[in-house]
Amino acid sequence: MCEQQPKHLVVGRNATGYKLRYKGYFGGVTAMTKEQFFKVNGFSNIYWGWGGEDDDLRIRVELQKMKIVRPSPEVARYTMVFHKRDSGNAVNKDRMRLLGQTQRVWRKDGLNSCSYKMLSVERSILYVNVTVDLGRP
Repeated sequence: MCEQQPKHLVVGRNATGYKLRYKGYFGGVTAMTKEQFFKVNGFSNIYWGWGGEDDDLRIRVELQKMKIVRPSPEVARYTMVFHKRDSGNAVNKDRMRLLGQTQRVWRKDGLNSCSYKMLSVERSILYVNVTVDLGRP
C-alpha cells in the first residue's frame, strides 16, 4: 500500500461524479509510511473543526519535495455515505488563514508539539489504529 511517495487513494467518489474533488485534493484516504509522516512532522495541531487539515498535510508533503501518487481512477473509486453535518464539528472559519502560515510553522507545529493521552492501539495487517485523547482545543 505505502510506496516511495505518499499515496492519495480517493481519486473519485460518488459525491463528485467520481472525479478528483479539486486539483491538489489530498483528503479522504491517504497512505504514508511512518518515515514520510515523521518527515512532514505529522498533522498540524491548530486545526479544530472541519476543514483545512488535509490541505495543510499536502503542503507539508510538497515542502519536503515528495510527490503525491494516486492509483488509476478506475481503481480508486469511493462511495460516500451521505449524512448530515456531524454536530460538534463546525466548519473551521480560520482554515484559509491557517493554511497561509503552514510554510512558516510546520517545523514547530505537529508531532513534535503534540500532547495526548493514549487510549488504545489496534493492530491490523495493513494499518495501526491509535486512538488518543487530545484534550480540549
